[in-house]
Amino acid sequence: MSRHLREAMTLNDQRKPVYAALTGNKSVPVSEALVSFEQDLLMKAYFIDLLAFPMQIQNIPIACNDLMSMQDIPQFHTVFAHGLPKKENYLAIDAQIVKRSFSKALAQKDFERIVQISDAWLVQIEKESRFNCLMHHFLESIRHFAGSARYYEKLEAQRNISGADFLSMKLINGQIDALDEVARIDRLAESVHMMGVPIICQDVPRIPKANY
Repeated sequence: MSRHLREAMTLNDQRKPVYAALTGNKSVPVSEALVSFEQDLLMKAYFIDLLAFPMQIQNIPIACNDLMSMQDIPQFHTVFAHGLPKKENYLAIDAQIVKRSFSKALAQKDFERIVQISDAWLVQIEKESRFNCLMHHFLESIRHFAGSARYYEKLEAQRNISGADFLSMKLINGQIDALDEVARIDRLAESVHMMGVPIICQDVPRIPKANY
């Protein structure tokens, strides 16, 4: 997990001056907020890596198979391929409402319901996919962690070890806790997206549903 974040930070540092040149420096606060956010997450990622290591050496790929390579990010474009998004199509997402929508499922460790809730929010965001790109990325990540959880439970049962359920919940809760800052960064990026510059949208890999 920490490797994924370090790669993301490197990419965003490299693209910061590129976006700045395209936007007359209007993108700089977005780039700086994004890298700062990733730096904060990195400290938590080291802890997750420590927790995951005993399972990984038992061939349970938790926190490895759940993170997409930064090599899989979309091709870089200076403008959105389908033109400028429209202001009236911007969906202002309240992170607290998103977080509350997961509360019951989290309390019950209902991974299937967490996948369903993630899907429902993704449908809303994808009505205008040129906004809320970081929220989209995190919801895909939550969906993938939840979709993988039962598979890791089966693997650990076969190996007579424990901890996958705890770590899956730790990963999901960590992503959900971060949604306030995710929403704030997406709001910062809105004005840049209105200029037609796809910052964030082309800087994160797509995360498919877990297929186990």
